[in-house]
Amino acid sequence: MPYRSGSARPTRNPQVTSSFNQTADAIAHAADLTDGDWAPVDLRTFESTRRPFIHVLGDASVAGAQPKCGYAANAEAKACAAAVLAQLRSEPLPSPADANTCYTVVVADYGISVVTQYRLSDDGSQIQAIGGGTTPLDASTEDLRREAAHAHAWYRNFVRDVFG
Repeated sequence: MPYRSGSARPTRNPQVTSSFNQTADAIAHAADLTDGDWAPVDLRTFESTRRPFIHVLGDASVAGAQPKCGYAANAEAKACAAAVLAQLRSEPLPSPADANTCYTVVVADYGISVVTQYRLSDDGSQIQAIGGGTTPLDASTEDLRREAAHAHAWYRNFVRDVFG
């Protein structure tokens, strides 16, 4: 399907490489929260497995299949808060489950998305991807327009959720 401008879909350039090496930030390393590049956590609570009562979220944590993105970090923060609240109330820990959505607005009225659902494994040892999908390659113009509208709505809601 051509872009609205009529040009063909771009292809990935295998010649482009990056020397960027993402790791937990210096504060996590200085606090001895990391094991190698990342901070291991209890996936039910996001509490550090190296330092009790310290919780590590987002890019710095080892959160299994969850991507290192703001949306996942926001979901991890909510799971962590629910777990801390349960611990303070001496209640059973909830089992985190979430979905991550990544939208791309290619041009004003052409959007695409990738959605993945996650849940904690029964034994609590990993966060697993359990389903999801992408915008179909043969999506109609109306579907692509709707994806762009969803992307803008998602962004407004996410910013409101994070910053109030």
